[in-house]
Amino acid sequence: MMKLTRLIVHGFRSLRQVDVTLGPLNVFIGANASGKSTILDVFRFLHEALTRQDFAPAVFARGGIVHLAWKGEHANRIQIETHFEHVDRRYQWRVELTRENYEFSVQERLLLRSSDPKPRVLLDSTAGRGNWWSEHGERTLALKTKTECALAAVEIDEEFSGRSVAHFIRRWGFFDPNPIQLRKDSLPDHSAEYLDSYGRNLAQHLMFLHKHKPEVFQKILQGVESVLGFSLEFTFRPPRDEDEAGYFVVREPGLRFPVHQIGLSSGTLRAIAVLTAILEDASDRLLGIEEPENYLHPAALRALVEHIRYLFQHGETASAPKKAPQILLTTHSIRLLDYLDDPGAVYLVRRNEQGETHVLKEPHPESVRKALEESGLGLGEFYETQGFAG
Repeated sequence: MMKLTRLIVHGFRSLRQVDVTLGPLNVFIGANASGKSTILDVFRFLHEALTRQDFAPAVFARGGIVHLAWKGEHANRIQIETHFEHVDRRYQWRVELTRENYEFSVQERLLLRSSDPKPRVLLDSTAGRGNWWSEHGERTLALKTKTECALAAVEIDEEFSGRSVAHFIRRWGFFDPNPIQLRKDSLPDHSAEYLDSYGRNLAQHLMFLHKHKPEVFQKILQGVESVLGFSLEFTFRPPRDEDEAGYFVVREPGLRFPVHQIGLSSGTLRAIAVLTAILEDASDRLLGIEEPENYLHPAALRALVEHIRYLFQHGETASAPKKAPQILLTTHSIRLLDYLDDPGAVYLVRRNEQGETHVLKEPHPESVRKALEESGLGLGEFYETQGFAG
C-alpha cells in the first residue's frame, strides 16, 4: 500500500513555508482562517491537476496564479513537494509553478529512492518539454502546453516506473458534504461509481453500491446505525429516463410512512455521506474530510471517531496488513480530540500576524499521553488548558 509521508510547500496561499510529516491519521485543528482547509487544498489541487491532465484549470479555479500565490511578497513562484512510500520504494514529486505575468509555466520532477543511495530520476519536465525514464532508457516528453501535467501524460505508458504514484494521486478523495446538495436528487449525468465531494450524487452512488457492492452497502448501514443510534431502511427510486433524477426514501423507527431524501435532517444526511466516504474503500487511498463534526450531535461524533480509530487499530496480521485509507481531517472540535485520544495524530494550525500559516506537531506524544493519564484530562481538554506542540 502506498502512503503519503511528507508535504513541503512554499508560497501556496497562506502556506508561505510549511513542512509536514504525515502518518496514517492526521487531524488539523485551529481557528477560523488559520489555514487548515488550505492544507487539504494543496492535495486537492494536485489531484485536480493530474485528473484533468493540466494545472491550468486548477489554478484558474482558485482565481489565477496571482491569487493562488503567497501575498506577503511578489507572487512569482509556488513550490509543492510530496513524498510517498510504497514497500521499499520512496518517491518524491516536486511541482513548481512560475508566474509569467498573469500566466504561468510548470516544472515537474519525480525521483525514486530505493536501496541505491543515489536517487533515480523518473521524470523531468519544464514548460512542457523534458524526459522520462523506464527500465529501458530515456524517452523524450513533448506536451502541447507549458501547463500540462507531465506525470499524467506519461502515466498511460506501462513502462513508466512512476505509474503507481500517479495511480495513487488519482484515487484521492476530498469530502465536505453539504446538506443542501445532499437533499437533491441525483441526475443521470452524475457519475455513480465515486461519491462526489459535496454529496451531489449521494442517491445515485448509494444505488450503485447497493447493486454492485452489497457488502459495502451493508457495512455503511451498520455504521450509520451506530452513529445515529437507530437503523434506516433504504428504498431506491432510480430514474426512469435520462431527464429524470433518482432519489431514495428511508423508513425510520416509529414512523408509519417512509421519509423522502429531501426531508431527512442535515445531521442524518451528512453522517450517511461521511461514513460512505470513509467505509466504502478501506485501502490505498487518501481521504481529506472537512470538519466531520458539522451538524452532528456530540454522541454521534464520538461514534464516528470510533469508526475512524477502528480502521487503524484492528485487523492486522503478519500475512494480512491493515487495509485502511490514509485520512486527513480538519476540525474546530475539542470533543473530537477527546474521542480521538491520539496525541501523535494531531497538528496545530496557527496563523501569525504576517498571515503565514504554521503547522505544529507534538514532538513527544508519549509524554502527552502520560500527562493525560496522570491528570485525568481528555486530549481536547489538555489542548485547551495546557497546550502542546509548543
